[in-house]
Formats: sequence, structure tokens, C-alpha cells
Amino acid sequence: MDNTSDIVIYGAGGFGREVRSMLSANTVKGFVDDAKVNALNRNIAVLGNSEWLKNQSDLSVVLARGDGKDRRLMYEKIKHANHGFPSVIHPSVIFQDKSSMKIGQGCVICAGSIFTCDIQINNFVVINLNCTIGHDVVLESFVSLMPSVNLSGGVFVGEGTYIGANATVLPNICIGKNVVVGAGAVVTKDIPDNVVVKGIPAK
Repeated sequence: MDNTSDIVIYGAGGFGREVRSMLSANTVKGFVDDAKVNALNRNIAVLGNSEWLKNQSDLSVVLARGDGKDRRLMYEKIKHANHGFPSVIHPSVIFQDKSSMKIGQGCVICAGSIFTCDIQINNFVVINLNCTIGHDVVLESFVSLMPSVNLSGGVFVGEGTYIGANATVLPNICIGKNVVVGAGAVVTKDIPDNVVVKGIPAK
């Protein structure tokens, strides 16, 4: 992880607990959540909501929501506060050529994922369990890959797009912004912005 001091996990739901499990216990200051203030989550305090977080400074904040739309809203609420946004990467993740990769701020990469080479991951991307990412893939900011997504070489995924569990994208496909790809879909051709596709082949 980029920074290990005073981490606050913004989002005290199921994905927040998963992020918590990826971090050392002594690095997590607590959770922040707009709906669960003054609660306990696995014996870690929910410290406050986004208003509380905006009035703090110099914390490392991890946005813990699986959907990129939610992460974007969370970021917009606190972006003017003086916080860092470290990327959290599970130690089991395999990078075949990490020196050729670019990973932005605020990303979460979960256990079992595999990356080959020359991959660009922009800001606040979530890559869930057991995904495979081929060469020359580009993931724009706020992209969400659910468990066991397979991206072939040369795939481009636009900002805010959500790709459901077990979906496969064939080589050199361009997927637009704010797209939803259904679970188990096979994407065989380019997809424009702002659409929902599903099935084999994805339509």
C-alpha cells in the first residue's frame, strides 16, 4: 500500500470490511459512513460521516464501495479536504512486470488478481477477487471490475464503467464511459458510452 499511517475507510459496509481485512490492524484509525455513525464495525469505530471527514486533515482515506458511481460521490464530498488516497493491493496479487504498470491513487486490488504487462490503471479503480488483466489494458478512473472478470490484451475501459462478475472481454475491445456489463457476459465488439449490455455475445 502507498501509505500506512492513520487510514480511514470511507464505507462501513461489506466491501469496507473486505478492505479492512487487507490492512494491518494497527494502521486503521476507523470507518467513516454517512449512515452508520457512532456504530461499531468488527470492533472498529465508525468515527463520523463525510462532514466529519471534511473537517479532518492529513488522513489516508480509502473509498470502500464496489460501484464506481458511489465512489465518485464519496470523492466529490471530500475532495477539497487535505487527505491522501492510497492504493490498497492484496499481497497475493501477481504482477508479471510491475515496472511496466501505472497505478493511480485510491485503487483497491483484491486477492488473486493477475496482471501481465504495460497496464494503466487510473484513479479510484476497484479490481475485485481473481480478475485477470492482459497486456496494454487501460482502465480509466472509477472503473469497477467484479470477481473473476477477464480482460484480454489491448482492452480499453472508459471512466465509471462497471463490469459484472465472470464477464470476459475479447482482445482490443473499447468499452465506453458509464457502461454496465452484465455478469457472465462475453464482450465481442466495441461498446458506446452509457449503455447496459449482457449475454453471450453481449448486446
